[in-house]
Amino acid sequence: MYITNLEEVVPQLRENLRNYLVKKLGIRANARKFQCFIHDDNDPSMHFNPKTNDQTVKCFACGWSGDIFAAAAAIENLPASGPEWLSVTIPSLCNTLDIPIKIGEPSSADREKAKLQKLLQDTADILCDKGLELDYLKERKWSQQQLPGYSIDEDELISHLVEAGWDSSEILSSGAIKTRYLSLFGEDKITFTIRNHIGSPIGFVSRPVSSEARSKYVNSPESSLYVKSQALLGIDIAKKKGDAAKKGLYIVEGPGDLAQLYRVGIYNAVAVCGT
Repeated sequence: MYITNLEEVVPQLRENLRNYLVKKLGIRANARKFQCFIHDDNDPSMHFNPKTNDQTVKCFACGWSGDIFAAAAAIENLPASGPEWLSVTIPSLCNTLDIPIKIGEPSSADREKAKLQKLLQDTADILCDKGLELDYLKERKWSQQQLPGYSIDEDELISHLVEAGWDSSEILSSGAIKTRYLSLFGEDKITFTIRNHIGSPIGFVSRPVSSEARSKYVNSPESSLYVKSQALLGIDIAKKKGDAAKKGLYIVEGPGDLAQLYRVGIYNAVAVCGT
């Protein structure tokens, strides 16, 4: 089984984490916190994470965090990765949440693209959950609400991805976390997630904290998801919050310029992440 509208379905499922937990656990529809489903929780220790627009939850007692797919793996023992994530987990969740899917025959390119999309999404979630917010951003008054930037050690990131079920060699060869020569992650860098028009991660762009660094920005290597000449940082915000279809777009160079526009309430803007 292969879902031909996968790029639309996955974001819809992530946005429905709350509805899934309402159906499966009976939590209140407007709950901000509830009892953890990972350990025997006497107090409501699990919280929706506002940094991910409530698309992930985190338990402040046991430390577990995850999105709807990780939650489904814990609650229903549904596969969280691999081919069965496509053939079993997504159809099951769509059935639970009444989300329509279209079935077709996958090509090898389709499978690789879906696999990379899942890896990038898991990486973006870990960056948001485990990454550090640096004073560098606060000093420049860059908006963190619409364009969050975080720092995380590359080895720590890989460790968290391995815990999520990914193979370390697979991570390093994917191009998801580094180019041929440069890493996109590190405690000396601030990393931003590049998303497509529907909000799914397609790559990353990092900026060194030190002014002496050789490169001002480092972008993800091009892939089936990320083509630099066709990608615009902030296009999802411009579409949803900036009403860009009616107002048009302001185009700037990098994340810093975009963050400054967000700070003054201009959301119909995008960055090309380098000329």
